Amino acid sequence: MIANEKCQKSSDVVENCKVDKSVAIDDKMLLILRKKRRAFYQHTCLLSVMAAFTIGLAIGIFFLPLIGLTSASTKSTDVITSAQHNSIKHAKLHKYDFNKLQNRNQIDNNNNNNNKNPTIYSSVSFISDDTVDINGVDDDKYSGGLETATNEFILNNNGKVNNNNDYAIAGVTVNVDDEISHAVIDENSYNNNMNMNIEIQSHEQQENSYEKENNETLRRIIDDDIYWGQMIENRIPNGFAKRDTEDWQNYLHNNVTEIIKIEQGCGRMQNRLVTFSDGVKACVRYRQNTDQIQGELFSFFLGRLLNITNLVPSAAAVIDWESRLWTQVKQHITESQWKTSRPVVFTKWIPDLEPSGIPEQFRPLERHMNKNDIWNVTLSDGGKPSQILIERLKSKYNVNNDDGSDYRKKLLRKKKITLNDKIYDKLIELAQWSDLIIFDYLIANLDRVVNNLYNYQWNADIMAAPAHNLAKQINSQLLVFLDNESGLLHGYRLLKKYEAYHSLLLDDLCIFRKSTIDALKYIRDNNAGELLNELFEQTTTNEVRDVLPPLPEKSIKILTDRIDHVLQQVQKCQDMYSNR
Repeated sequence: MIANEKCQKSSDVVENCKVDKSVAIDDKMLLILRKKRRAFYQHTCLLSVMAAFTIGLAIGIFFLPLIGLTSASTKSTDVITSAQHNSIKHAKLHKYDFNKLQNRNQIDNNNNNNNKNPTIYSSVSFISDDTVDINGVDDDKYSGGLETATNEFILNNNGKVNNNNDYAIAGVTVNVDDEISHAVIDENSYNNNMNMNIEIQSHEQQENSYEKENNETLRRIIDDDIYWGQMIENRIPNGFAKRDTEDWQNYLHNNVTEIIKIEQGCGRMQNRLVTFSDGVKACVRYRQNTDQIQGELFSFFLGRLLNITNLVPSAAAVIDWESRLWTQVKQHITESQWKTSRPVVFTKWIPDLEPSGIPEQFRPLERHMNKNDIWNVTLSDGGKPSQILIERLKSKYNVNNDDGSDYRKKLLRKKKITLNDKIYDKLIELAQWSDLIIFDYLIANLDRVVNNLYNYQWNADIMAAPAHNLAKQINSQLLVFLDNESGLLHGYRLLKKYEAYHSLLLDDLCIFRKSTIDALKYIRDNNAGELLNELFEQTTTNEVRDVLPPLPEKSIKILTDRIDHVLQQVQKCQDMYSNR
């Protein structure tokens, strides 16, 4: 406009105005072209974005599901072959044709077995947007078969039928009206599982049978959790009965026999082995102090009251050169430095004895004997108990109340107890040790296991050595408790020094012979001192009683206290192991 106005006002410059006008037209065209080009770029970018979005959407909707179905089909080892798929596509889909589909799936399963995948079943997968009437399908309209069905058919892997009449095959569902007659399963896998179940059931039944039989056997070995059962009691050697003791006393006191030989033997220096005219032999115990003679004799009497038959028959006599018993050995008596009118104890000679060791249950760090230890011996074929030391210590100190019962229960289920001669011998020995520990504690015997325990601090191997004054009869496995002279008097005077060792064994004992405990209760209730002194009066002669006093009142009091301690230990064990 400014240029036109200038051209109109000044005619002299017409030529210049024409030039300016053409320049303005060119600028306008250039501006239009630039606008069109910018619009084209904008439309192109928009179309590109829309095209990319469309392609991505198409891939997301069509291509990815196709890949997913292909992958699922690939992972399954039961792939339907092309020929089988075509046969299924052209099949009628109604309730009576389902068996055909089952037959084809069975073929697929057989193919799978060749691929060593017997537990995965055939799959049929399809997607459709149309609805099909399953009860009636037009062959022409639905010649595509399963691809055109809107209902999905599923037969699940375990062959179960769903409540809504749906059946599972590879995650695709088709509703049917009638229930499937049977599921398609792998026959080999089923048989293997059945065989495995049968084997497991058989193993469990066997373990249950072992546990039942083992518990019954153990109840016959251990009665009421703390007593030896009748099975063991019946096998313990008879030992020396009351009748044997009476016969031995009559033999010495009837004045019809005489000693014909005295020789060294039977332990200590002044003891002698004597032989009678009829060939019978005996050990004669001679001591300067009468309390050791008293100790030997009254310890024997206490053993009789407790019905312990491991004590060899013994009887007291007095050395008298004028009596028939001694007339032929006056010279031997002088050589033995024996004095006349001294009391001695005759103990019947027992041949065929051998040394006896200390069971491992009573050795240091493993001093423990209760029903669990007995079970361990039984379950380990009489060898070293299976229960390790830490379990024993837990049991003793009640740590977590674990007495090894869980461990025992496992053993009871895994193995059947077979009681052989080795196990019986071990249990019979332990049963006799139950009596030995109680007896030695009551009399405070220093010369047997306490001797080993005391010397263990200097000699670590001493517990593996034979026990002092303990022997075993070879032909009967009877333990023989020898030389009890320190009992009831000398041992009581040394309690302050040795009591810890006496109690050590008793406190670790929790299984007893019931006959011994019953006798101990009787002694407690009927005054132990009176019973012992009465037996002393009945079984000795006047000559013996003139030189040998009865058991002192102080010893009787200590014995009574020790009887109470033993019975307290029995009660403690009853509380600890009853019904456990």
